[in-house]
Amino acid sequence: MSQTFTDTALGLIEIRQNPRARRCILRLKTDRVLLTVPAGVSQEYALGFLREKSDWVLAHKEKVQQPPGIISGAERKDVPPLQTLTFSVNVQTSPRKKMLVSLQNGVLNILVPQTEKVESEKIQRKIHQGIEAALRFEAKRILPEKLKELSEKHALPFLPT
Repeated sequence: MSQTFTDTALGLIEIRQNPRARRCILRLKTDRVLLTVPAGVSQEYALGFLREKSDWVLAHKEKVQQPPGIISGAERKDVPPLQTLTFSVNVQTSPRKKMLVSLQNGVLNILVPQTEKVESEKIQRKIHQGIEAALRFEAKRILPEKLKELSEKHALPFLPT
């Protein structure tokens, strides 16, 4: 069960009851304060806990920042494209209905539907997930050979997986 409140100082507050929770857990998200409480905890207790921790929330809320946005090079000429060790990132809009992420010939192409805004939080999250997946793929491809090379160079045992 989830309840949402708005506080003038803390902003949007979401209280979730979780049957597996054993204590109150307070998390700061970019758009809200998330309080997870054990099942059966009253709303009054949860709000009291939040009031006790409000100074901490206010002190740490500034530290929570939005992840950096990726903007298509076609839209902003002053922003260089993202470049990694093995690929560059190219974000473009497309007439497609769904987002497409493909890594080919050293270029990670991310095609965003024209109906979506590249700057939206939802699309930015998907772009970050696509880049992360490509980085993991490249790490799995490159790192075993590099580790083998370094282990031989320094006479250390290496067991490939």
